[in-house]
Amino acid sequence: ALTKIDSDHKTVNNEGRLLDTSCYTNNHMCLSEQLTALVQTSSTPQTLEIQAGKLVRQFRHIRMLEIAYCDIHHLQTIETSLLAVSQLADSIINAAYTCLYEALCKRYGAPENNQPLLIMAMGKLGGNELNFSSDIDLIFTYPE
Repeated sequence: ALTKIDSDHKTVNNEGRLLDTSCYTNNHMCLSEQLTALVQTSSTPQTLEIQAGKLVRQFRHIRMLEIAYCDIHHLQTIETSLLAVSQLADSIINAAYTCLYEALCKRYGAPENNQPLLIMAMGKLGGNELNFSSDIDLIFTYPE
């Protein structure tokens, strides 16, 4: 996977620093598809939780390694690294929400008036400034 990283970074400024993070966001779409497949194939909620957790951790580790590689080799600016880590967290949160919301609605029924669960990112994630050691602060709420 690391040999492919350099070829993914086609938008580079004169100093050789990455300007575009689309390679990160494009790769994250596959996580949602894999989680959706798990929902359909898992025999119990406990199995789904274990398998989804393993998949998300593996996905996160691989993507963080890619971001760290680019950061260490000066293929991107610090700002790009912060944005990439923030986009990674956002992608994982959204993929997990989509997967688990569907599974829980099937099991327990949809919330009153089919309300969506709203997830608000606070702190560094809310400002797209998440770094490698940041935790995330989330608020979960319904519109009504």
